[in-house]
Amino acid sequence: MWSALLREVGGDTLHVSVPWLRCWWDAFGGEARLCCLIAREGDTLVGIAPMMIEARRIGPLTIPVLCLIGNDLSPRSHVVFRHRSGEVWRAFVQELIQWPWTVMEVGQVPEDCEALSLLAQQMPRGLSSMQRRHTFSVPRVSFDGSWEEFLRGKSQNFRRSLRRTVGKNTSTVVKCFPDDGDSFDTLIGDVRAISQETWKQTQGTSLAADERSFQFYERMMAAAHAQGNLLVTLLDDAEMPVAFKIFIAHHDLLYGLKTGYRLSHAEAAPGFYLMAAAIQMGFETHRWRQLDMDTATSHGDWKYRWATHSTSVVSYYVFRSSGVSKLLECVYRLKKRVVPDPPVNAGTS
Repeated sequence: MWSALLREVGGDTLHVSVPWLRCWWDAFGGEARLCCLIAREGDTLVGIAPMMIEARRIGPLTIPVLCLIGNDLSPRSHVVFRHRSGEVWRAFVQELIQWPWTVMEVGQVPEDCEALSLLAQQMPRGLSSMQRRHTFSVPRVSFDGSWEEFLRGKSQNFRRSLRRTVGKNTSTVVKCFPDDGDSFDTLIGDVRAISQETWKQTQGTSLAADERSFQFYERMMAAAHAQGNLLVTLLDDAEMPVAFKIFIAHHDLLYGLKTGYRLSHAEAAPGFYLMAAAIQMGFETHRWRQLDMDTATSHGDWKYRWATHSTSVVSYYVFRSSGVSKLLECVYRLKKRVVPDPPVNAGTS
């Protein structure tokens, strides 16, 4: 029922799928309080908000924050309703108000999220106005036409960069899991070994640097593999894996997730090379409609060089009306650069 509602309202992304949320909660739920709000009209599921309350440290204060389930490994989420029912929406808001939170962060949602537009228009008593921040964009590649046509539409500089990257990798071999025969356990071992030798490992941000992050990805990859939705491109040099790129398919979208490569091979741009291999596969097999390239934080991000279009993701913040909340609102405006969210289609219901 969860997946059916998400598909109906256009919110069925990988990051709000039941396997993703379950794997994330098992790895990171910890001391957070699960507050998954499900709205029904009779026996019909009409709304979903997968939320939690967690304690966060902000300066000298520890405050309860109501937020969507996820962290940096879940770059997107969603709040969905089947229709703009005033009765359902009022019940939803009244339930939210009763929960013990000081700040509500509804982060990483599509810019056109209708449920949050309703909240901005009908802010209940006791809550301040909604604040909004553009978080990032999501570059995508549509697999329309052929690989050759796609390349012809790119700039000469892009094609030149691709040729140089291919030239630097003449001694390497691209392998694809599961098509090329290695076991899942072997794949996980290769991903861990490569992650331990990446530049991100020195920064403490690689998959192998945090065991909970690695466990989450291992479980999610296992779930995707069991459903036939896992694709991992690997780069081998003299039969030694030196780079990986993890993809998970969800319906007709292929999601590009984590990349890792050994520092010894950084100059060969292996991440760019493995992305090229996956995109070429997408055009040649037409197994997916689009490739979602994960988040891009600036217009200089290399993912835009591949993209045919992009979508925007935003975060919303709501504060309770109190002296402490007013102070927190000022802190958020300075730190997160939030701005008041103008009502969309004000006056509708």
